[in-house]
Amino acid sequence: MTLEYYDIGIAWTGMPVPVGLFAFLPELRTAMRASRPYAVVLAAALVAFLAAPAALAQTGQQLYNNYCSSSCHGNPANNKDGVLAGKDWQEIRDAILEREPMIAALGLLYSTGSIDNDDLMLIAGYLQTFAGGPTSLLSMPTAHNFGTVNVGVGSAVVTKTINSIGNASVQLTSVTSSNALEFAIVGGTCTAGAYVNPTQSCTVQVQFTPAATGARNGQITIVSNGIGSPQSFAVSGTGQTGGAGTPALTMPSATNFGTVSVGASSSVVAKTISSTGTAAAQITTVTSTNPSEFAIVSRTCTDGATVNAGSSCTVSVQFSPAASGARNGQITVTSNGTGSPQSFAVSGTGQTVAGSPALSVPASANLGSSAVGVQTAGTQITINSTGTASATITSVLSSSASEFPIVGNTCGVVVAGSNCKVTVAFRPLAAGARSGSITVASNAPGSPHTVSLSGTGTSVAPTANKVTVVEYFNAGFGHYFMTADTDEITGLDGGAYNFAFLRTQRSFNAWDGPAAGTVPVCRFFTLTFAPKSSHFYTGDPVECAGVKLNPDWQYEKIAYFLKPATGGTCPFFTAPVFRMYNNGMTGAPNHRFTTDESIYVDFTTNRGWAPEGVRFCAPFII
Repeated sequence: MTLEYYDIGIAWTGMPVPVGLFAFLPELRTAMRASRPYAVVLAAALVAFLAAPAALAQTGQQLYNNYCSSSCHGNPANNKDGVLAGKDWQEIRDAILEREPMIAALGLLYSTGSIDNDDLMLIAGYLQTFAGGPTSLLSMPTAHNFGTVNVGVGSAVVTKTINSIGNASVQLTSVTSSNALEFAIVGGTCTAGAYVNPTQSCTVQVQFTPAATGARNGQITIVSNGIGSPQSFAVSGTGQTGGAGTPALTMPSATNFGTVSVGASSSVVAKTISSTGTAAAQITTVTSTNPSEFAIVSRTCTDGATVNAGSSCTVSVQFSPAASGARNGQITVTSNGTGSPQSFAVSGTGQTVAGSPALSVPASANLGSSAVGVQTAGTQITINSTGTASATITSVLSSSASEFPIVGNTCGVVVAGSNCKVTVAFRPLAAGARSGSITVASNAPGSPHTVSLSGTGTSVAPTANKVTVVEYFNAGFGHYFMTADTDEITGLDGGAYNFAFLRTQRSFNAWDGPAAGTVPVCRFFTLTFAPKSSHFYTGDPVECAGVKLNPDWQYEKIAYFLKPATGGTCPFFTAPVFRMYNNGMTGAPNHRFTTDESIYVDFTTNRGWAPEGVRFCAPFII
């Protein structure tokens, strides 16, 4: 394939040429002396260089019009055969750097950094459209250096984003690593056969495990139907020995499941195993010494899993007594950690019940008042097991899920003498008195039981004022904290906790009370990972009700009110609030909330935080 070029046909402008520009391409001196058309080319290039807008974020057509237009080729539609002789961006790049007169035009812009390879790819794609074909085009991420990592130890997983910047979908053929032993592709959505639509993206997750000391290098290569395929981005890192660190796991405390009827099963309990050493720990097996009664029903501590230092994994256990009396077992973890194998105890009491189940259900519940369309955080309704045998609740249904939605339910097998809770929210559809019910079906006499529900809808939402949610950072914890409480803000700014919390100069707006279309944001606190503490916020009523049932988290209050995101988008005059999770990297969980998408992309792409998307919508104005 060859490229054809057309001399430009404009008169010499007489524009003086800055001497400093010749330093980029010395051969331009000769070109300027030898040929007036080349001088014309340079003049046109300089005009484009000085007057054209930045190339970033422009389409191929915009780039062509800004930097070429009639001065390079004439209108491509009128010079179809000649312009379309080159459709490969690499050939175009080589031509403008090596051939006259392009070396004095686009070549100058390329050499000075005004346009780059991505710009050339876009221009090539635009020219290709004149042949009647769509443009499939991928943009590779920047190179990534993992830093220094101990030999044989896996680094934190890094997520790199591949963007589709053409006007047609790109189909991926393969995603490979040139050094898969050391730079392993461990996940991501960029997989063989996947399609990436225009303006969308996919991800590649890479982990560095050096096999030797010194500089280590590799390439992540993507083969597709896109222009310029195959395309790559570089990965690198440094392996070191000595001070390799010691892997170590810390087991959770013993768990007693209490009394459970023989033949029934307890609630599932998740236990956290922490990697507390100075190197990553690799888990070999996780087993129960009494699996028939203490079953491991799920786990993220899978066989062969690597748990980086400062991270953790979970093992979920359920108790199903096979006989009455005290029942015991051990959950045993084998790994490369110090003291392996390690265990934590599980116990419970089996109860043989020769009686009958019975439930005590309240006759009614008043859910208070709320503005039309505004959902409350929810009211808990307690159901007591009052018989001499466990009661099995098979369903809990609302007569009007749109107005009285069930946002929490712990009811299943309810041991005699214990209780369960159903959380019902209220979202009135009209003003005035509203009514409904929930129906509880079980194996107890009198089933189904009914609880009458009532509430009052107000025609106008209570007056809500705008408040500012201020973000702080505790460098000692590595944790972010946010609050709209004026007393907390005054105390932290005044040096509370020895000035451990400092403003990040980031903030967003919220409402201090219910307003049309808003939801309450629940605030929780934990000291489970002492001395480190953490706060958690959610505007999802189901999530709020679930966290309230978690003994590791203490419900504090409704922090403020925000509008919910619908499908990851926010209504007009509101800003999306992104939520990200630190994956326990600091030894304790922490979430960060921000309206700055660049911060969200940086943390979730380059710093190992898990993306959780748009969770709230904050007001621009109120």
